[in-house]
Amino acid sequence: MGRNRRERASSSKNKDNNTSDMSFEKLMSEGIRLEERGERFQDSGQTSGKAKKYYEQAGDMYERAHNKDPGNGDCLYNWGRTLYILAHLDDPKQTAEEKVHLLTRSIEKFKAAIAIDENNTDALYNMAQALTTKADVIFNLEANDRPIDTLNEAIEVFEKVIRLQQQELQQTGQVASSSSSVQPNNQDDSNEDEEKVTPSTLIDTLTSMSQALTSRAMMAEDLAINEECYIRAIELLEQALSLNVQSREADIQLQWASVLSHHAHSIIPSRETIHQIQRLRETALRKLNFVIETDNDNIEALCDRGDLATEYIDMLLSDPDDQKEKILELFDTAIMSFRAAVELEGVNAVIWHSIGVLYLRKAQLQFLPANVDKRALITSSVDALKRSLDIDPDDLDVYLHYAVALNYLSDANNVEVDETLRKYVQRGGDQSGFLKWKQENEDIIEEGSFNDFRNKLRQVGINV
Repeated sequence: MGRNRRERASSSKNKDNNTSDMSFEKLMSEGIRLEERGERFQDSGQTSGKAKKYYEQAGDMYERAHNKDPGNGDCLYNWGRTLYILAHLDDPKQTAEEKVHLLTRSIEKFKAAIAIDENNTDALYNMAQALTTKADVIFNLEANDRPIDTLNEAIEVFEKVIRLQQQELQQTGQVASSSSSVQPNNQDDSNEDEEKVTPSTLIDTLTSMSQALTSRAMMAEDLAINEECYIRAIELLEQALSLNVQSREADIQLQWASVLSHHAHSIIPSRETIHQIQRLRETALRKLNFVIETDNDNIEALCDRGDLATEYIDMLLSDPDDQKEKILELFDTAIMSFRAAVELEGVNAVIWHSIGVLYLRKAQLQFLPANVDKRALITSSVDALKRSLDIDPDDLDVYLHYAVALNYLSDANNVEVDETLRKYVQRGGDQSGFLKWKQENEDIIEEGSFNDFRNKLRQVGINV
């Protein structure tokens, strides 16, 4: 996430709840204490409720401190960072609009801190991060709304941070005077003084700007701008890699794979582009393999590899004749990746859903090898989809995948199929939702068995 808080004030653990007469220094210390408690709950993997409470209380302390000393940039920075963290908490009740509001307030505080010190790299970096996140949330909320100006501002701020960090590193002799030539640094500097710029700090900024450029490319309507953004994003990662911080190579390669994957996704498949898309995806897979070999508990890399392999499958299935072995290999890669991820995060309904759908899709392949037990694949699908529903009973698509998988097993499951479809309707499923789902899942529906499934749908009021 963002840079660490500024701890200029005393870090006293004073727990006096009467803050009305507290001095600026004590308010800052109390804000830091509350923020640290929020971090402990956040890092423990517990629900976000308690972490949210402490971060909100920390923000209140920083606001009170700001009212006592409006010109203190550290206070504004801490306040903005707390708002930024609140926008990133895993809070299922938080709406996209609420997230945007928190990010907007966060950006305001960072800008106020920068107005006091225009070279405050922590505030600049966090503001650029908040701008990027805000643009992504708005774009995901409404794809027609392209917050390009917000992303352009983020990119400009990242560029300034990179210049300032490079200057400081050059002054301390940690990099050469030319930005394209760096001195090797094989040490893990992650534990060095938080106030000091290190090659690892610069890597954070380079990878973050690469993410912003990737988001900018996704929103570009001009193909030339799209390509330029992806090229610049890769150049930044090459620069990050050249800093030779071995402990950060996996982070860089993970972001590199993300850029390549998004680039491949942005290209419309055709005879002219198919080989370019394949090259991008193959390179991305190799980079993800490296990350996972380096850290086999990296759940982000495992899920990214599963998603990438699934997208690759989708493309190849449009013309599978010459790609049958590759498709089967990709199914194995995707399933293995998500299986490894769910071992680390067993209560993730989305991962279980992905596993269930992959087993179901693989079972319907016309070129499934004779030694592969189709029924075993469908049974595995049923098991995974049931786990997903047990964790999140509100995901309507899972009910339909689960009902289809049950329907394939045998007539003995007819009662359970009927019950699953009734639950789908009770949870808000309807005809239009089913038709949309069917259009997106044509490859798992056998026409021969669909008539029976159609009759079951009619029994619960869905006529298709």
